Amino acid sequence: MFPAITPGASSQSVVIHIMDSATGLPEQAVEHNTDGISLWYWRPGSTITAITPAALATLDAAYSSGGIEHIDDGDYRLDIPDAAIAAGVPWVAVGGTLTDMIVVGIIIPLNLASVSDVNAQVADVLKTDTLGEPAQGAPPATASIEAKIAWLYKFLRNKVTEDGTTTKVYNDAGDTVDHKSTVSEAAGTVTRGEFVTGP
Repeated sequence: MFPAITPGASSQSVVIHIMDSATGLPEQAVEHNTDGISLWYWRPGSTITAITPAALATLDAAYSSGGIEHIDDGDYRLDIPDAAIAAGVPWVAVGGTLTDMIVVGIIIPLNLASVSDVNAQVADVLKTDTLGEPAQGAPPATASIEAKIAWLYKFLRNKVTEDGTTTKVYNDAGDTVDHKSTVSEAAGTVTRGEFVTGP
């Protein structure tokens, strides 16, 4: 499977492999006008679309739709049409045929989430989405990052009292103890126990 390409990207090149149909050895002299060359792409839900082969002067030549050029050991650069990777499908297949040769087809995942999309979603979670405070109860030993942040924020924001023997954390209204822990002192060392449920 070929590495993912962002849907709607342009001027993209992929790599296909071509080998001799009888021996399986790499074919290293295929050109855009080699006998019987036929290249195509297929998007799920549609019919096969032909790719018109085009010449590339060098391996590092500028993109040219349908351009094909040998890399090494039967691997070829193929410049696929922009329409092949338009948004709307999760992947696209690329393949073809050649007289007395085999074109090893590839599947190109179309990464439906671009970097900017991911950044926008992360920013939305951090800046827009809200989360209520944890309910009355003992903080769990194992919790999600989301829950742990919520616990910390509640302890920072809400009313907290300390009478020398018990630390109490209240609800948002400040009228009910949601969590509490014992406090003790021995030989100058103050110890706070684990928080348990209130009240």
